[in-house]
Amino acid sequence: MGLLSGIYGIVLRIARLLKKPKTLPYKVISIGNITLGGTGKTPAVIALAEEAKRRGFQPCILTRGYKGKAKGPCFVTKGEEPLLDVSQAGDEAYLMSEALSGVVIIKCADRYEGGMFALNSQLLTLNSQLIFILDDGFQHCQLNRDKDIVLIDATNPFDNGKLFPEGRL
Repeated sequence: MGLLSGIYGIVLRIARLLKKPKTLPYKVISIGNITLGGTGKTPAVIALAEEAKRRGFQPCILTRGYKGKAKGPCFVTKGEEPLLDVSQAGDEAYLMSEALSGVVIIKCADRYEGGMFALNSQLLTLNSQLIFILDDGFQHCQLNRDKDIVLIDATNPFDNGKLFPEGRL
């Protein structure tokens, strides 16, 4: 198992070196984690979007839409009701679309492409109040971020300290 974790670590490093990250023309905040599994990313994204709206910002969420069948980029919601069902959006993206009002949510594995899709949609007001929030974006190295919010499981912050598949890092 140690050999597989070593290979996995090398592949991750090479991928990060080969991929030149792109930059969206507005602020990008990522919510993510360093271990596999749930750490409350979806509730954190919802809370951040709600707080951003409360402070006068216009949040737009970019999500991979894990396990959703719809091919992106596509709207999960344009800020009102969900436009995709849970099987198309993925459960976390659908949950966010149900929980948030007035927030555009885009499903696309390539978050830069999703962001450009959002910008070209003419749904967003293009001004300094626009911010993109990446759901599960900490390890998404294709897009530059202005801020990373990294969540950890306080009961088991770094699992056993080993990379996947030997551990949860």
